[in-house]
Amino acid sequence: MSDPGDPAHPTAEGAPIDELKPLEPPPGEGEDDPLILWFLSLTLTERLAVAQDFVDSVRMLKNGLRS
Repeated sequence: MSDPGDPAHPTAEGAPIDELKPLEPPPGEGEDDPLILWFLSLTLTERLAVAQDFVDSVRMLKNGLRS
């Protein structure tokens, strides 16, 4: 691994722009995008209803009940 104090290191001050490499997302990144976009498309009332349904489900599971 290169040293950040090394002038050739991509994050070192004065490093040429063409030497800077874009960060790549880790494997599996972006798999939740459709779910996130769906949730953001809901109104505030709909989001609260989804959250309440989740809480109710967790509470039922915690109490040993099944739906």
